[in-house]
Amino acid sequence: EKLGSWLANQRSRHAARDLPEDERRKYTPLSDEEVRRLEEVDVVWDVAAARWERNFELLRAFVARDARDERRVEDGRGETGRGGRAPEHLER
Repeated sequence: EKLGSWLANQRSRHAARDLPEDERRKYTPLSDEEVRRLEEVDVVWDVAAARWERNFELLRAFVARDARDERRVEDGRGETGRGGRAPEHLER
């Protein structure tokens, strides 16, 4: 079994811990010990939420950098500014 598949299975088993007993048939929920061991190595349970947080932090850094660049232009210390526009790969 590939590591990615195994980890996806562990995430499903972790989610099964919150299901009612009659809905747990597909997965054997992780034990407390298994959860503890996986959390020791910083396993991310909710990949979508983690991705959202990571991208939000990237956006926050971009905005902070853009604000610094704009201030530099406004006080004459810079030559050009982006006018508050995001790079093309962020404009969607």
